[in-house]
Formats: sequence, C-alpha cells, structure tokens
Amino acid sequence: EKDKKKSFELYKKAADMGHMDALFYLSLCYLEGDCTPTNKKKGIALLQQAVEMGNTRAMVNLAV
Repeated sequence: EKDKKKSFELYKKAADMGHMDALFYLSLCYLEGDCTPTNKKKGIALLQQAVEMGNTRAMVNLAV
C-alpha cells in the first residue's frame, strides 16, 4: 500500500510537469479509486489530456 501511495504521488508530480504516460496512469488512479477517492470527472479529464498528447492507451480507454 505504501508503494501504491508513492506511485500515485509520483504520477501526480510527473503529470503536473506534462508527462503523457503519467497523465494516463494518474487518470486510472482517479477512475478506479486507487490511492485516492474515485473521481470520474477528473479521471476523464486527465485521459483527454493524455489523448491530446498522443497517448494511444488513453485513446483506447476513452473509446470504451
């Protein structure tokens, strides 16, 4: 659990710096409520940012 929380913090930090993959993984944290309360609106917004940067995994997740 400690490692998951640390991962969440690092994803958030990298996403704030505009890292495409971090945006994707952080979106999953919010969508699934992993180490943070579930927040579908924020998760989808992060997915959309990742899509705009060309992240194909985010494109697939938004299409589903």
